[in-house]
Amino acid sequence: FYKVFLMTLLGRFDVIQCHFGPNGNMAAMMKEMGISGKVVTMFHGYDIRRGIEQGGGIYKKLFEAGDLILSISDYNYKHLIAFGADSQKVVYHPVGIEFKKYAFRARTGQPNSESKVRILSISRLVKEKGLSFGIQAIAQLIKERNISGIEYQIAGEGPLREELEQLAERLGVRDRIKFLGIQSQEGVVALLSQADIFFLPSIAEALPVVLMEAQAAGLPVVATNVGSVVQLVDHGRTGFIVDSEDITAMTEKLEYLMLHPQDWPL
Repeated sequence: FYKVFLMTLLGRFDVIQCHFGPNGNMAAMMKEMGISGKVVTMFHGYDIRRGIEQGGGIYKKLFEAGDLILSISDYNYKHLIAFGADSQKVVYHPVGIEFKKYAFRARTGQPNSESKVRILSISRLVKEKGLSFGIQAIAQLIKERNISGIEYQIAGEGPLREELEQLAERLGVRDRIKFLGIQSQEGVVALLSQADIFFLPSIAEALPVVLMEAQAAGLPVVATNVGSVVQLVDHGRTGFIVDSEDITAMTEKLEYLMLHPQDWPL
């Protein structure tokens, strides 16, 4: 940020494009100091959650001094207006993915050659991603519904890793859950191509790009009804949407896909 600040002082920018509201706040402060240039800020998920938790007033200066605000989803748009943003400054601008990076493979209704169904989650290991609920759903499948042949892969890193590993241990499913850590973009593409079902048990999202990636790779998904997930998943056709924190509903939809592999090419 300081490099951008110094370059702006030298008058080398006509437009400052900021990702996330807090960065937009800093750019708005620079503009108030007399630095020329338009300030454009794109809001994602973290910054919207911050506004919900702390009040939309934390972006007051940005809303006043900023020139354009980009909303990636209907969910974000609704909250930005509630926070006090001028609707004339807010433009709907959803993010997307480069499809050619993902090799689409229509699932045939049969698991991979190891006769094991790979359920995959890709996310930061933080509270908002709801992975503790996902692990409990996997445990219910295995322990209570006697669904065998599952490998649950969790790709990503974060402060809750040890806590999540301990939860899997307590539930007796640690051997069925693989914590894969941080992945490169190439690693993510490979995991998506090898998985059978994608699982996003989040309790908070905006417009999760990972769902676009999973479906671009041909995966049926089970996701929670948070943020603008309904804009990405066609319930009953490309996957299933359930209420967040509803472990039973997650378990039921995962079980359905496990017991009806012929429906994988939804």
